[in-house]
Amino acid sequence: MPQNSTTALSAAETALGRSRLYDLLGRLYQRGLTSELLSHAAVIPQLNVIPTFDFPEDEAAAEHHALFAFNVFPYQSLFLDPSGLLGGAESTRIHAAYAHSGFQVDASDASPDHMGHELNFLGFLCGAEADAWTDGLPGVAEEMRQRQTAFLDTHLLRWIGSFVEAVSRQAFPFYAALAELTLMTVADHAAAMGMSTTDRSPAFALSDPLDLLESEETSLGDITAYLLTPPYSGLFLTRDDIGRLGRRFDLPRGFGERRQLLANLLQAAVTYDQFPPVCTELAAECTQASQRYATMAEEHPVLAPWLVPWMERSRETAALMEVVIREAERLS
Repeated sequence: MPQNSTTALSAAETALGRSRLYDLLGRLYQRGLTSELLSHAAVIPQLNVIPTFDFPEDEAAAEHHALFAFNVFPYQSLFLDPSGLLGGAESTRIHAAYAHSGFQVDASDASPDHMGHELNFLGFLCGAEADAWTDGLPGVAEEMRQRQTAFLDTHLLRWIGSFVEAVSRQAFPFYAALAELTLMTVADHAAAMGMSTTDRSPAFALSDPLDLLESEETSLGDITAYLLTPPYSGLFLTRDDIGRLGRRFDLPRGFGERRQLLANLLQAAVTYDQFPPVCTELAAECTQASQRYATMAEEHPVLAPWLVPWMERSRETAALMEVVIREAERLS
């Protein structure tokens, strides 16, 4: 045992509690709210939107699928990689971090950058820290804490704000509450690791966006691609977001993936002389996203260095859409 057993026990208990919470959060993102997880989630006050009787497991599974398979895709690569594709450099970086600490995901899962896996990995590191404190190995415990800090800094904190913002816009109260709890948990963890906004400056910046105004040949397809690339636009537009926009202006969207839906919507907006008001609404979405990031930073100051790039980028996109509107009106 370490010399100060009371302090060590407190540190071990804190790390173990954090490990168990991360494990639960990770499983909820991966599997949804099942009857098995219900009893664990129901005791958490922040998740008080859970039905406590006659639990409709089939409906819960359908809701999980509708949100994370069709709307907010919970993968780091889809939020940070300008290619807009699953995998790539972001997945490679994640895999390297896991391998360095001996953490493995299911061999059949080709996407290690899933939110659930990232939370489970933090739970794994916190569990290792708890074991080290219990075994009287403060050096090992400190190494595990350093790995937690590095992973938060270079991975999860870079996209969790945009992920939470996107989930909050969808019509899924349980997952909105889950996302907010996740943000609170991560903010508390970052603060406990000493990741202060006053003594560090993370080298984090979103990828430089394409200049849509540089060429006179910018097309609706270019605008569509820009808006649907989170590191360019500053937000993650979902199928349901696009659907709500189409219904508001009574415009057809057709069928297909997000890019096809938004391209169809913008083309229909041009055809029916609704392009400026549709773009105005898109600009408003960006402005609202920027305001939500600002609110997150106010509520969780420790996260501000990772939220500010998203706040600024979504605000820049709102301004860009205003220029697009003026140019469209000039040409009409």
